[in-house]
Amino acid sequence: MKRPSLPARKRSVPSPADLHARFRTRRAAPPRGPSPVNGAFPARETRGRGAGLSRRLAPLTEAEARHLLRRAGFGARLADVRRFTGLPAAEAAQILVQEASSAAPLPEPAWVGTLPPPESASDAEFEAYFELNEQWLLDGLGPQIAVSMAEGGLRQRLTLAWHNHFVTSFESYGLAEFGWRNWNLLERHALGNFRTLVNEVGLDPAMLIYLDGALNENEAPNENYARELMELFTMGARDASGQANYTENDVAELARALTGWTVDWDTLEVVYEPELHDAGTKTILGRTGTFDYAGAVDLLFQERPREIARFVADKLYRDVVFEVPNPVVVQELSALLQASEWDIRPVLETLLSSEHFFSPDLIGARIKDPITLMAGFVSEFGLVMDDELAPELYWVPVELDQWILSPPNVAGWPGQRAWIDTTTLPGRWEVTGYLAYHGEEEHDDLVVALATELADVNDPLAAFRLPLELTRHLLPVSPEELSVDDGGHAFGGNLAQFPIPPEVLQWSAPEQALVRRFLAGLPWYEWTPHRQEAPYVMRDFVAYLTRLPEFQLT
Repeated sequence: MKRPSLPARKRSVPSPADLHARFRTRRAAPPRGPSPVNGAFPARETRGRGAGLSRRLAPLTEAEARHLLRRAGFGARLADVRRFTGLPAAEAAQILVQEASSAAPLPEPAWVGTLPPPESASDAEFEAYFELNEQWLLDGLGPQIAVSMAEGGLRQRLTLAWHNHFVTSFESYGLAEFGWRNWNLLERHALGNFRTLVNEVGLDPAMLIYLDGALNENEAPNENYARELMELFTMGARDASGQANYTENDVAELARALTGWTVDWDTLEVVYEPELHDAGTKTILGRTGTFDYAGAVDLLFQERPREIARFVADKLYRDVVFEVPNPVVVQELSALLQASEWDIRPVLETLLSSEHFFSPDLIGARIKDPITLMAGFVSEFGLVMDDELAPELYWVPVELDQWILSPPNVAGWPGQRAWIDTTTLPGRWEVTGYLAYHGEEEHDDLVVALATELADVNDPLAAFRLPLELTRHLLPVSPEELSVDDGGHAFGGNLAQFPIPPEVLQWSAPEQALVRRFLAGLPWYEWTPHRQEAPYVMRDFVAYLTRLPEFQLT
């Protein structure tokens, strides 16, 4: 069978010449203006059993272990599923959080610290630098991040979530150096202290450039970062009762407090220039003082702790559980976040070990984003990371509207139902069809190994059990819940001499259909994962599973 192809790349990036022009005129750049705010999804009902965050006491089933691993990472590797099955939920969540907290961040690329040419350099020298910069960013850092997601877990999942919260874009800051620093900042603080993260992200060069903090001066205050700091990064525009959390005057006064920080384009460092800071008296959220950057950030957390905690708890719930937050659960998470003095870890441990998190109607209730679609499949199917696959993990999601290091606007990717439409769904099918055959022949031994792990080859019913175990391994629902057909296949071979075992005939119609489709006429009594055509049979069946609607869910 001809291996499926990948969608052609259509997205473009700023050219080296364009980046050069931007670099030369950066400090004279006009303000960006107010940023668009993400539109709300159509209303959906809340889900999940239980009134709050009561701890799940029963040992985890295989399905629950997969659910935990998928939501706390990008996929459920079979070895990890086996490791967590049977553990109490609290112990499993604690292990995940501890392992993520101690995991090393991405190694620093060799090009970090390479400065651009001096202002006196020729245009040719600048062009050469920015050509290298493009390679560092798009052929180096981007794929490096994507690979870390396929190989990582909770730390990478949360880093992506914070990237979609504290949004920046390389199409604004342009330099690979700044992209690396921004990602490293989010990764280091992914499971850390939210207040510390807020304090540091505002002085990150990528953020200073993206939201014009580098242009915010006492004689010409720029309100972009001040507005997003309150509206999108900390407290939200309104509290739980619908009352405004701040006024336009608060935005203007906060912007004054944040003045004086800029980027030195010779050293690529963030610098404080006292002469550009507004040292006058400001009134922010009802308090008056000569606030500077640090004082202003402290003020937000002192004056709006409940609002910030609720806003962050709501975000974590949407990212980890479901698109419509449960208000009781969010309130409890909010209280826990305040009690922990903004430490994210106990909040995550509590949420991931709760009875609510494992509610049956929350399993398979989220639509996979393109990165999860790719990274999760690579992880669960056990694909070998090679020079062909690594860049595609970065570029294919771009074609499906998720570009790492370049969210669409300051509100980030809207997510959920926005991921799938009549254009992107066929693209998703192409991608997973391609991945199902990746490493064909070269790595068929890994496909055979997966088969022997999922179904005991000595089991006389192995031919019947394997397709069902593959289905359970790759989909968030049980085989008997699927709406499937057998593709026109019937059980083959000499059924008079080797009849279908009575146990199999008692299985549900979807289960039997999956088995017939898997065997595709091959006599069940001749099946073994060591047959020459077995890897192809498995790949073909897996490609079919990835086209089912349920595969798009996690």
